[in-house]
Formats: sequence, structure tokens, C-alpha cells
Amino acid sequence: MAREFFKDLPNTTTPLTASRLNGLLNGDEALGSIVVDDVSGKNLFSGFRNGNYDSSTGAYNPSGNGISTERIPVQSGQAYHLTGIGSGQTIRILYWNNSSYVTSETKTTHTAGDTITPQGNYLAIQTSSTASYTNPQLEKGSTATEYVEYKQPVKKTSIGVKEDTTFYANDFKCKNLFAGIMYNGIINQSGAYITNNARITNTTANGFFLPQGTYTLSIADLDACTIVIKNASGTVIQDLADSWKTLPFTFTTIQDGYICFSAKKNNDATLNPNDYAPQLEVGSEATSYTPYKNFDNTPIITQLLSDTTLTASTSYALSDAITNYKYIMLVLTSGGSFENANRQYIPVEQIQGFSNLYRCALSVFQSTSVYMFADMYFADATHIYCNTVTRGTTGWAGHLKVYGIK
Repeated sequence: MAREFFKDLPNTTTPLTASRLNGLLNGDEALGSIVVDDVSGKNLFSGFRNGNYDSSTGAYNPSGNGISTERIPVQSGQAYHLTGIGSGQTIRILYWNNSSYVTSETKTTHTAGDTITPQGNYLAIQTSSTASYTNPQLEKGSTATEYVEYKQPVKKTSIGVKEDTTFYANDFKCKNLFAGIMYNGIINQSGAYITNNARITNTTANGFFLPQGTYTLSIADLDACTIVIKNASGTVIQDLADSWKTLPFTFTTIQDGYICFSAKKNNDATLNPNDYAPQLEVGSEATSYTPYKNFDNTPIITQLLSDTTLTASTSYALSDAITNYKYIMLVLTSGGSFENANRQYIPVEQIQGFSNLYRCALSVFQSTSVYMFADMYFADATHIYCNTVTRGTTGWAGHLKVYGIK
């Protein structure tokens, strides 16, 4: 959606990192601004609805005969090409300058499409309710290009920016992931909520969703925390509540889950949960506090492609081709009562070929006798081949999990 627009900004060559964007959004850098105002994808045609416009006044009547589009923002005098309306159909195109109606015109459609030159900065298209159409597309220019689905415009916003900055839609995220409120009490190792006025917790149930990764929790004026990660059913899948951890605290989740954290002062003083503002951020560094901002709270789309016990010289099928993803994440877990894990992210575009020349290796370690090492490679787009597995003297079962990340 916005990605195509931002990449086409003049003099924009350097990608903007999430940390740079945080500085801009939080006022740490005053670098001027650009305004993004109703930026759309290539196809501006959002679809027909019942009703029509009065060709004399431009007024919309939802009970009128025919079908029509909503008003579409365009550039007056700029050529646009309309395709997807059946050949020989009569259409009426109406124009406005902002809220002031200008005029309308009629056209007979053609198989190759029709060029429209707007007489205002908004237009709408209407036709008979019996008209035929397939994948309508309205796009800039006087020739038709490949059809793409309509995408909701990016609404008006102002962003501080340097001229040499490239924006990407996925960068619009606040560094502080915590958007909730705190409660008196604690979540214990079994995941149960216990009332305690000298503790505060982010939940009395299952917490909020957190993709697998490394995070840092910090809470000003509090000294220690405990954390448990639950699955969607509320079962604890990772226990970091066996002891109090000094804040700020960095941790790595072993899989996607729901985070429940609790915190306290070392003197066990009574706490008012409204007095504390947690910050949970990606990475291993605690940075200055920033309030949560809901720019884009969509989780990373992660698909489990394989989960299997490793055996040397064995090929394992994946449930989907790795070429359908942007990244592949390999997670080697120890298994057993002591759950340890290590992971590796691989950009799919960097996988240069399917052969043992392009190997990846992971290890998990508890002690000199309890460890595991494996190296593997992608035999093709839908298989990963485990070349060797080395285990300590006590042995670990060990699982390799393969995720695709879009």
C-alpha cells in the first residue's frame, strides 16, 4: 500500500530504520516534514455500490437506479485509464472540486479500456445495475497495466523526515509494545494469578500476544520482575518466574505466546499499579521510555513449516515452499524438562542454491555433557536436509522447528 509511494519519493535512497523512526516520532529529531494525504495503491477503483448521483447537482441517492462508486480523489487534468467494464456499456463520470460539484460526462466503454481526464480533484463512476464488469481498475496514465486489487488509502499524517530517507509501511511501529494497564498481584510459575499488594502485573489471565524473539522489559522505579509465557489455551510454555530478575531484564521467548509479567520493589513496599509505566521493546537494550502509540500493531505473520526430532542424514519435508516467504527461521530446541533453544534467521533471497554448499548450523548448550549441535541445508524449496547431529554424553532428543516469515 504505502510502500510503493514512499519508495517513489524524490531524493530518497536510504532506508529508515525502526530506531530512526522512533526518534522522529518522539520528537528527538526535528527534520522538517512531509504530508501523506490519502495515498493509494495503483488501483483507485474501490468497487460499486447501489445508488446513483444526480447529474445536475452531484447529490448521491442510495435508493437511485444503477450502481456507482464513492468519490475517488484524483488530480485534475491528469490522464487516468479505466479498464474492466464490459465493452459497449454506458457510464457516467461525475466531477467535483472538493465538495463543490462541477459537471459530468458520459462514455461508451471499450475492450481496451478508456482514458479519463478529470475536470476536478474528485470523480465518481456510475452505470446501469445490469452492466457487466470484471476486475475494474482506474489508474494513472493513458494505458492499461496489470490488474491489482484496490487497497485502502493511507490517511493524512505528517512525519518528520530527512530528504534522503526512504519510508516503508512496516516501519510505522512504536518501540514500546506495552499498551495495557497494570494490576495489583502476581502471575506465579504455574500461570495462576495471585492477589498481592506489593506486586503489580500486566494481567490477571493470559497477557498479550508476543511473537518469538528477544525483548527487554524496563519499569522505572521498580527493581525486579518475573515472566511467564503462555499459549493460547493459557498453559505456561516458558517459565522465567523461578526467581526475581533484575530490571531492566532481557529475555528470549522460545516460541510465539502470550506474555505475563510481574514486578516489585526490593523492599516489598505496597504498590499502586497506576504509578508505573512499563516499557517492553524489541532487542537487548533498555532505552528511554516512550508511551505506546498504535501506528501498526499487526503481528509478524509466521508459519510453522516443520517440527521434527532430528536424525543425521535425513531429509524433512516442509509444509510450504520457502520461496513463499521473506525469511526462514530455524529454531533448535533441546527438548526434555530443561527447555533450551537457539535460532537463526535466513533471508530467503540470500539462499543462493539448494545444495550442501549453503549450510546452516545451530547449537544448544547446558553443560559440557549436555549439549546438541546440528548442521543442515535446504535440499530444495520444500525440504531441509539434516547433515550431522552431535549430542552430549547424556543426549538430548532435540527438535528442529522451521518457520516461514512473511
